[in-house]
Amino acid sequence: MLNKLIIFIILISSLFSQNKESSWLEIKLNSSSDSVSKNITAHDSSYFTIQIAAKKSFSEAYEMVQELNNQKIEAYIQKNENDFQFNYRVRFGYFSNRNNAEKFLINLKELTNCECWIDRIEL
Repeated sequence: MLNKLIIFIILISSLFSQNKESSWLEIKLNSSSDSVSKNITAHDSSYFTIQIAAKKSFSEAYEMVQELNNQKIEAYIQKNENDFQFNYRVRFGYFSNRNNAEKFLINLKELTNCECWIDRIEL
């Protein structure tokens, strides 16, 4: 009886201890009033963002975001649920269309010396 009670408590505690939300990972370290990102409205079904890099650890991604923010590039971290090797994406911008993202892509490649690319995100 005691064994069953202990197993029950362990199972229940593990359910409540897991944080299923990962929104805390979408961090923007610095914010400026002259943001170049486009705001996405509620009726949009997708947006475009520029992926600058993918990192194995949160600390690596965080360090890169800090460096980019120091260059006035408002990068953010997004957790990657699909790739176990590179768990954290370093990204820039929320663009309503691909043409706007392409304009910034050219400059970001020059500023960061990274092989950046554009991703379309379905909402």
